[in-house]
Amino acid sequence: MIQSDFHALSKYFKALSDHVRLQILQALSADGETNVSDLAERLEVSQPLISWHLRPLVRAGLVRVRKAGRESYCSLNPDAFQLYEAAVSRLLRGGESGQTAPGARNEI
Repeated sequence: MIQSDFHALSKYFKALSDHVRLQILQALSADGETNVSDLAERLEVSQPLISWHLRPLVRAGLVRVRKAGRESYCSLNPDAFQLYEAAVSRLLRGGESGQTAPGARNEI
């Protein structure tokens, strides 16, 4: 594993380290692309708190945000989950080469 993989994996695990963020991921998985305001209503938290929790998910590449006028819509990035899964597998196997995790190449 290269140093950038470790950095990317730390962003990944930090993004997953909060129950609200996990609820966001679960809601996006179930509903597909969702308006941030609707997401806040569904999870019964404020819109600013949803936006605050989305930041680490977006930085890690797990969630995409699309602007449409004043509205923001978010959706999962399934490719990022697969790349992180592969990076975790490499880490546990002792660092065999392969594709790097999304955050390792500053894709976000």
